[in-house]
Amino acid sequence: MKKITALVLSLLLCFAMAGCGGSGSDQAKPTIEKSVDALAEYLELTDPTDSFFAMIGAEDGKKYEDGKIEIYKFDTASDAYKDMEKNKTIMNMPVAGIKDGMVLFIQDDYPGDTEGLTKKFNEVEFK
Repeated sequence: MKKITALVLSLLLCFAMAGCGGSGSDQAKPTIEKSVDALAEYLELTDPTDSFFAMIGAEDGKKYEDGKIEIYKFDTASDAYKDMEKNKTIMNMPVAGIKDGMVLFIQDDYPGDTEGLTKKFNEVEFK
């Protein structure tokens, strides 16, 4: 009887320990300030230049990497942002990422890792 009780308790302990293990996917996402400059710093972009962000209805925006990458900040309630969210384009050109009012555009001829930048953009959370 003691052997059966010990075996049952051992199995319960094994299941309890297995249930406490994590898959590693519950890691906290990086959180940054919701601004063009903070996102550019997080994405490690260089060479900032001004853009005509107001022409597309954005609140702020800059170009980076010799103009190959653009980041814009929109009011999420604006028609311009809603249209961009729906169509996934800026002036009929596809965007790389749209999230919480922030938009990432990467030109086709950008020589860097576009998939890596897009993944990093999609992983970040904004304050």
